[in-house]
Amino acid sequence: MYFKKLICAVVMPVLITAQVMAEEKLVKDKSEVKVYVETLENSEIKKFRGVTTINSSLGALTALLHDVQNAPSWIYSVTYAEKIEPIAAENQQYLAYMQISAPWPTKDRDNLVENITTQDKSTGIVTMRMQAKPNLLPIKKGYVRIPQFTGFWQLKPLAEGMIEVTFSALSDPGGSVPNFIYNAMITDTPFNTLVNLRKMIPLAQKYTNTHYSYINDSYINDK
Repeated sequence: MYFKKLICAVVMPVLITAQVMAEEKLVKDKSEVKVYVETLENSEIKKFRGVTTINSSLGALTALLHDVQNAPSWIYSVTYAEKIEPIAAENQQYLAYMQISAPWPTKDRDNLVENITTQDKSTGIVTMRMQAKPNLLPIKKGYVRIPQFTGFWQLKPLAEGMIEVTFSALSDPGGSVPNFIYNAMITDTPFNTLVNLRKMIPLAQKYTNTHYSYINDSYINDK
């Protein structure tokens, strides 16, 4: 049986910017969510990009992303999550730890990730970049630590209060899994995560009432 690397749910990717990516392909277009996949040249590692459009605000969606403990309720295959350490005020930079369920016969993974959120002042686009920091905590029994992971959430303001949400990741989880599991996770992770996000709209008041000094929501109203 052939084996490939598994991209796990939380896909907090590995900046492999030196590698060349093949052409991106649309692999799923359903329930107002599109999923694109591309493969590293001369490699079997794949990167996914899921995209959807929802009616919300930049601040509220950012607050949802920063609510790490609530991640298991909507981020696909995440079973446990906690914020380990705030590095900057207002959650602009922090460390997060997540445990990820993997189908048999693979072992469950865990991931320690640094998250940094910024806004482009010219476009209003909010980006939360994610980078694995695997050596900052001891390995937990029963889990395989994801050694490399890089990715991002992007919130792009559109007209009439709509926001284009993009979830993208590239990961080497430090293990091997059967092809059928790998290929399923590449598509299922962004698709199910964004479908779950859409079901949460309108967001709860605890998110809509949250505001950040480094995020300007007025870009939506200016469109």
